[in-house]
Amino acid sequence: MAALPPMLWASSLVLLLWAGACSAVCVEVPSETEAVQGTDMKLLCISCMKREEVTASTVVEWYYRPEGGKDELIYEYRKTNQEFPTRFSGRIQWNGSKDMQDVSITVVNVTLNDSGIYTCNITREFEFEIHRPLFTSSRLIHLTVVEEGRTGWQGACCAASGRGCCPPGDGLCRGNAGEGG
Repeated sequence: MAALPPMLWASSLVLLLWAGACSAVCVEVPSETEAVQGTDMKLLCISCMKREEVTASTVVEWYYRPEGGKDELIYEYRKTNQEFPTRFSGRIQWNGSKDMQDVSITVVNVTLNDSGIYTCNITREFEFEIHRPLFTSSRLIHLTVVEEGRTGWQGACCAASGRGCCPPGDGLCRGNAGEGG
């Protein structure tokens, strides 16, 4: 009978730890980095926050920088969406979630000139009674736009190598017919 209270205590502790591990999880997934010309490209930006911290004002800024160029503000969310007059005018769609954990955008009908670095900046001001802590985070997406999608051996090779396009004979892709590994 004396062993029951410690066993009950241990079981309660295990249950408490298990319940804590099963709480909702937000996963920060990296964005795709290659798009095919003429398609729509979702630039994924996830910024997790704990559910008990949902009361916050959030500002999201998206910047674009071409190779060798300077950052330019292309889109902003500050209680409402605002697209700026740039090369992307009329081609940006907000894909963010209501809880502001997903603050992604989609570039519609990408062109070769859309290759470059996209930056997603998130600023949150949490609204507590005695203070308003500020949280900032930033995600960089290096986007490459290609003329056409890869199919067959090219797509499989590129996925396997993680090094972009693999034309025959470049040394990145090896077949099974005695070419080596």
